[in-house]
Amino acid sequence: QCSFIFNSAIRPEITWRASSSTQSNSSPCIISHPTTSITVLNPLSKRKIHIGGPKYNEFMKQGGWIQYHGTLKQLNFDALCDYQQQRSPQSVDHLEAKIDESLVEDWYCILPSIVSQDERVPLDEDTALQVKKNLLFVNKPSGLNCVPARDPNIDSLSFQVSSLYGENVKPCHRLDRDTSGIVVFGLSPESRRYVSKQFEARTTTKTYVALIAGHPDQDHGVIDLPIGKMKTEEGFNRWAIGGEKPRRAVTEWNVDERFTNCGARWSRVNLSPKTGRGHQLRLHMKAMGHAILGDNIHGEGGVISCSPRLCLHAHKLQVDWTHGDRIEAESVVPF
Repeated sequence: QCSFIFNSAIRPEITWRASSSTQSNSSPCIISHPTTSITVLNPLSKRKIHIGGPKYNEFMKQGGWIQYHGTLKQLNFDALCDYQQQRSPQSVDHLEAKIDESLVEDWYCILPSIVSQDERVPLDEDTALQVKKNLLFVNKPSGLNCVPARDPNIDSLSFQVSSLYGENVKPCHRLDRDTSGIVVFGLSPESRRYVSKQFEARTTTKTYVALIAGHPDQDHGVIDLPIGKMKTEEGFNRWAIGGEKPRRAVTEWNVDERFTNCGARWSRVNLSPKTGRGHQLRLHMKAMGHAILGDNIHGEGGVISCSPRLCLHAHKLQVDWTHGDRIEAESVVPF
């Protein structure tokens, strides 16, 4: 099933949404006029609100609200405060509350814009048609694998998209399972190779948004720390700063806003990775002393328990298109 997602000046252009229940013999549809939009449950009024709409943006401006499983959940300020003050953590039972499965968010597609002199210009009809024939920009929810796992029973974004578009449709890159945000698919082997080579050559531009513990002393900076692998006590390989066979990793960061509530301190930051190492943003933020909230791999204590999900989102993605154009897809930040 497909439905048009309403566009406005305050949120990115979203063309249509595909249900994970879509059968493999279904054909995709693009409806030319707005009819509806993706919604989440307002935790205060218990009514649905539009993602990226005025009420949604009010919650995001307050800080501390996380889009999760079809609703908005508040950070556990006590857990984060206790971690920052090195006290025993408080109960986080409210994070374990059962959620109506019908509210679990699904992936949806995004229509990119042309980037011209640092401005975003809507695609003309001919260019939009060519992009739709070759590339698919998808907003992946947190908790969904980007590509199939070893266990065939574990679902993935790649499987869902290929079930709708055909088995030759493959992602041009990957996001971690717990990271949400934009993934671009090639609708043909040629278009996939065209964009994949850009990722290999590092000519794409990626911007992530994250919530991190604490308030950085500076407003912006660059982290240049190598990343390799190291053995854990359980015998598993894990990405780490340094480690075995480390490779250079560079991340630019800048603070968007700092928040304080009930003694807890956290910040919203924009991250621009200049390299693509495993867990690069998680490790670099932790090395800076400001771990990403909800990071259950490299975080500890209240950093993990304060959020029901990893607060890392692939917000913008720019790639080269034909005739010298550069296109950018942008998705709504879920926190």
